[in-house]
Amino acid sequence: GEGERGNLWLAQSYYWGNNELQQDFGEARRHFEMAAAEGGAINVRGEALYNLGVMHANGQIPAERGINMGGDVRALGLWEEGAALGDLNCMVGLGGFYLRGGKLSNGTAVERNGTMAKEMYEKAR
Repeated sequence: GEGERGNLWLAQSYYWGNNELQQDFGEARRHFEMAAAEGGAINVRGEALYNLGVMHANGQIPAERGINMGGDVRALGLWEEGAALGDLNCMVGLGGFYLRGGKLSNGTAVERNGTMAKEMYEKAR
């Protein structure tokens, strides 16, 4: 619907500081979250989930009190949700996690998995 598209447009404008809006990651996050929560068009929801994941992965969303997860863990979960909806960017984000592997901030190990990375990249083609 129009609501989530409007929220996605506002979120992107705040994220980049476009369309006469000052860059404001807090407002960008708020509007991405509203676009993701409103359901509606899958591509809008997936794009909102992807961008929220990017913000978490880049440390642009501060850690929340009482939540023992770093941005990488949050990004992984958001991209898994978006990939399940068929969002290509989320699939590419997941592919990158599997390609690199490593330890997440919560101590969970993500095994380097070329097969899973390839699967995500192929789905995103």
